[in-house]
Order: sequence, then C-alpha cells, then structure tokens
Amino acid sequence: MSILDQAKPARAEGPAHILVHGEAGAGKTYAIRTLPAPHDQILVLACEPGARSLSDTEIPVLPIRSVADLRAVLVELRESDRFAWIVVDSLSELASIVLREEIEANKDGRLAYGAMASRVRTIVAGFLALGRNTLWIARQDCDIDSQSGQITRRYPSMPGKLLALRQPIAHDFDFVLSLTAKRRGEKTARLFQTTKTADPSVDAKVRDPRGLLDPWEPADFSQLLAKVASEEEK
Repeated sequence: MSILDQAKPARAEGPAHILVHGEAGAGKTYAIRTLPAPHDQILVLACEPGARSLSDTEIPVLPIRSVADLRAVLVELRESDRFAWIVVDSLSELASIVLREEIEANKDGRLAYGAMASRVRTIVAGFLALGRNTLWIARQDCDIDSQSGQITRRYPSMPGKLLALRQPIAHDFDFVLSLTAKRRGEKTARLFQTTKTADPSVDAKVRDPRGLLDPWEPADFSQLLAKVASEEEK
C-alpha cells in the first residue's frame, strides 16, 4: 500500500476542552452534573461561591482563593489520574484573582491588566496540557444598544471590557457555548447556543469549528459530547 493510501479523514482525538458562558441564574454550575463521568471523577475548582447547586451530588469541590492555590492543584493533578474532568468555576473570577495580585505588585493599572491577560492564558494552557477533559465556566457580559435597549452582543466576562473582546482566548477551546434559559410556558428550557446563526440579532461569542452541533442544544454535556462522537464516526 502506498503511504498516500494511509491518509484518513481527520478525527478529533484527546480530551475535550469547553468554555461555557451565561448570565447569572442560567444554570452554568448546575450543568456540571451532566458531564459524562461518575461524579467522584469530576473536580470543581471553585474560584467563587455558588457551588450549592451541586450540594445534592458527590462532585468534589475545592475552593480556590489565590494563584498559589491553583499552582498547587496543578502540581498534584500532574501526578494523579483520579479525575476525568477538571472544572474551573469561574474563569471570570480566576482572572479577577490574578488581577488583584497584579495590582498589588504593580500600581500601574494598564500594566496590571496586560500582565493579568498573559498570566490567565498561561494558567489555562497549564490545565489544557494535563491531557484531561476540562470545562471552563465564565460569567457573561452583554452590550446593549442605547437606542433600542436590545442586547447586541454576549461574551465571556473578563476584567476590562475591551480585553474580553480582544483576547483570542476562545480559540483555546474546542467549543465555546452560550448558555441561555428560555421560558416555555411554565417550564424553563436551558439551552446551549453553539452558532451565531442561532440568534442573528445578537453577536454571541460561540464556537463550533467543525459544525457538528445544532444551533441550539439542550444544556446537557453528556448528550452534547455523545452527539459530537456520533457525528465524528460518520
């Protein structure tokens, strides 16, 4: 057989890396329970309060209050395969922790913001390099049209509004999802927006580079990743 005959269609391999952002109360932390792994194999690094929605599960939650805490966790995770999923809740608060430390070290706010952006990217890269599945939760910021009052843009919240728009951090992840809670009669449907075409009136920061997902998907990570795997097999 020719070496050229060995070429095959590309398939996604290795762990999944997902960034999900949504407004307060959309159910970002609650959705962690839907990850495709036994709950005791999911580690939540809680950079902010709000893990009470997981109190009825066996998912271990570890409070993170400093960059030193994260470094210590990262060192231990390199030596352990106990957890199949590492969840950072939230990336927004993690960036705020880094920024506070940078402001203490550097009184020039502009330099502190730049240093924060660089350090956050380095921290993210360190966790992605573990070879483990990762889920990154972020708060959501919105731009509102001053005349119509309508939301025109949704994106992950980071300290410094312009920084959030300019930093290409979304490209570090396989999927970027915007979580929305939609009222349907007496029930609330929680959905992941995966493409900008799902709601053309709002420029949402989302990413599904291979087009494997529907514009709106149920907010269930197990179901979503099973669909990705199924589509990959076609």
